[in-house]
Amino acid sequence: MTTRTASASLRRPAVVLLAAVLLVAGCSGTPAQQKPADTSASVDATAAFSASRPAPWDLTTPEKAVRSYLEWVSYSYRMANSDLSTPTMEPTETVRVDSYIQLNKEKGQGIEQKLVSFKVTGADVRGSLATLKAREDWTYRYFDLNDPTKYLSPQYAAQYDTTFSLVKGKDGLWRVDKVDAKPLGEVK
Repeated sequence: MTTRTASASLRRPAVVLLAAVLLVAGCSGTPAQQKPADTSASVDATAAFSASRPAPWDLTTPEKAVRSYLEWVSYSYRMANSDLSTPTMEPTETVRVDSYIQLNKEKGQGIEQKLVSFKVTGADVRGSLATLKAREDWTYRYFDLNDPTKYLSPQYAAQYDTTFSLVKGKDGLWRVDKVDAKPLGEVK
């Protein structure tokens, strides 16, 4: 056995061990229906510094689905990527969220928003359809997409009375289909 052959045969077990570790690590985690898709390649890496990834969504009840939707949409807005939150909503709502992100991109800005308080004021569940009413308090500010460390506005506050329409899918999970948010004051 030559030195080159001996060296190669010593590396082979390490490569096999590494492959086994990666395979096992890739198989662990939450069920696919609740595990967020890894879209890190499409996320603007410069914006990632200030946006922490939310907990995996929970779509098991209308209220949990709305809370997950709000967290993931806020993350999508900060990362300027609507694909991140699409598992929490139906296609009609996906179009609205993506349109808002695209509008901000055309202006060269993104939005960073934080839910300060969320109070359910009413709920109605009938079969696979649900309506959830809530009062929301938010803070938000706009940032420069070319330099996510540069804010383009002061921090604003907004309050809404919101009605969420949800649909329960064949998988038994709830997703937001439509949002009707009535601002209780000026929104900038």
